[in-house]
Amino acid sequence: MKILFISDIHANLEALLSIEEEIKYADEIICVGDIVGYHCDVNEVIDFLKANNVYCIQGNHDRYVIEGLACQTKNINDAVRFGIEYAQKVISKENLDWLASLPLSIDFHFDNLHICCFHGSPWNPTEGYVYADSDLFKEMEELYANIIVLGHTHRAYKHKIAENKYVVNPGSVGQSRDIEGKACALFFDTLKFQFEDLVKDYNYNKTIQQAISLGAKDWIYKHFQPLI
Repeated sequence: MKILFISDIHANLEALLSIEEEIKYADEIICVGDIVGYHCDVNEVIDFLKANNVYCIQGNHDRYVIEGLACQTKNINDAVRFGIEYAQKVISKENLDWLASLPLSIDFHFDNLHICCFHGSPWNPTEGYVYADSDLFKEMEELYANIIVLGHTHRAYKHKIAENKYVVNPGSVGQSRDIEGKACALFFDTLKFQFEDLVKDYNYNKTIQQAISLGAKDWIYKHFQPLI
């Protein structure tokens, strides 16, 4: 079975469509959160995911749209505020209900492999950060899963924590922080136990200009640049 893991689309339809062929090819597609936020193709992205039977969980930006920014106690920067307020303004009731119905985590069994998915971390599903150099990998050795899939950081990695046991992050479809203006995702072949990175070009300037035309400011450019 070929599973395509995706994450952090952030209402960027242009980026999502760049991997449409791979989505059609995959046996299963799993999105580990942040479907909306930052950008402006809110209903279009949700409709695409529903039409393609993508398994989805909620990310922190999805929670902000559902609950409002009052649920977040940290400082909210202008880019986050713009994306959430725009999404709340345009999202259809049907799509808001669908977003609110998504779980905070999911786990599957495919070909005798156990796969667990969280947006942030197993202990803080929507807000936890796990980077490639995290100290949390040691604690994940105790979790009963062959593959633990995380998102949230917009950075791709594959970390082996035991034999046939990995923590992976597919990177971001809509706002990669690894490679400027690329849509990033991850294939996993369950029978071969083999990963394959997916990195696709798309017209990210079109996404930027759309957001600016709808009220975004120049701060949006920095979200398409790799962070060192």
